[in-house]
Amino acid sequence: MSSTKLGKKVLSVTLATSTMIWLSGLTVAIPFVASAAPGNLVDGDIFHATGDVKVYVAKSVNGKYFKRWVVTPEVFNSYRHLKWENLKTVSRSDADMYAESKLVWVSGGDGRVWYINGPTKHYVASPDVMTLNHWDWDSIYTINTMEAGLY
Repeated sequence: MSSTKLGKKVLSVTLATSTMIWLSGLTVAIPFVASAAPGNLVDGDIFHATGDVKVYVAKSVNGKYFKRWVVTPEVFNSYRHLKWENLKTVSRSDADMYAESKLVWVSGGDGRVWYINGPTKHYVASPDVMTLNHWDWDSIYTINTMEAGLY
């Protein structure tokens, strides 16, 4: 028997078996294992890496993890729900598992997306710009008008 025919038979048997198991309901007996986010952070947690002074806000969307740097204490304090006593410390390796987001839109604004680069913000003119830069729509953070005015 050729390797192609053997491969097709193995695939066919595997698909048939997995379909029968799924239809029988036996998959309910398989425990669901949810993987914890790096550093055991949840969406909205504030954190910094061990030995780092930068404070970030964690975001998890569709199994992806993002972090947004809170650039000044004034910005931090402008978000009434953020509390310094809730600051968590995570390992450098856990912090590095969060992709840094520089994309924002302003709460109550016109819905435009901005790319923050240092002290300046740049309007993201179209979805094509997002695609060309390999930016993830899920990484967009909502910021308040006070922070938006800084850039």
